[in-house]
Amino acid sequence: MLAPIVGNPVVQVKAPALLNPRYAAAGIDLEVVPIELPLDGFDAGFSALLNRPDVAGVIVTVPFKAQAIKHCQSLDAQAEIAGAANLITRDDSGHWRGAMTDGVGMVRAMRKAGFDPKGRRGFMAGAGGAGKGIAAALSAAGIAALDIFDPAYEKAIDLAVRTGTMALRRPPGTLGDYDLLINATALGLNENDPSPFDLAQANADAFVADVIAEPSPSRLQQRAATRGLRNIGGMDMLSGQLDLLFEGLAASLFNTRKMGRPLSR
Repeated sequence: MLAPIVGNPVVQVKAPALLNPRYAAAGIDLEVVPIELPLDGFDAGFSALLNRPDVAGVIVTVPFKAQAIKHCQSLDAQAEIAGAANLITRDDSGHWRGAMTDGVGMVRAMRKAGFDPKGRRGFMAGAGGAGKGIAAALSAAGIAALDIFDPAYEKAIDLAVRTGTMALRRPPGTLGDYDLLINATALGLNENDPSPFDLAQANADAFVADVIAEPSPSRLQQRAATRGLRNIGGMDMLSGQLDLLFEGLAASLFNTRKMGRPLSR
């Protein structure tokens, strides 16, 4: 059985290399496979995947996490708040349920690195799929304030309303007032990408978090390290949610087989 990880692009995805050996070791007949879906034809391609009898669940990555929820019959609390999902699994009734584990993974990684977001003040660049999950998880973790900037201001507004955070019309004039700086954009995937924010403005105790997993450490992490700033990257975020992905897909495989032939949408 298959668990596609869908996105555009997918060349950078790390989940198959981390999850497939665990499934093999556990004797679970499930393989995570990357599939690139077209930007213009996502809904048709995704619907076709969900209706395949050999698909037990799906991991969703950039840039389809917000679009994926329309294909779900139910959502977990984090996906409901975020308005996006990165894990689509079958519930015990055989219907598709969307979950958002990115933010939980990021918060777990922060705490593992010695940074607790509770009561802190943060700035996040990006209000896309990963940013939605991170904002929802930080809100649940008790962050005191989170300012969000996205060039598409309406996306930042929507996310702020959902999570009780603040949308900015323009990037902050200074970063010195923030305890936490988060890159939730795709900036850093390519070598010539500009930095999502200027770390020269950060205070000496700021904690930097980046969603980029390739390269690892990310370019932003490398810049942070040269300034002596504590940091985590996309691989840390993935590690923080790996158990959730492993268990969620394994349970979905069980539910798919229990139903016999999967239910169509």
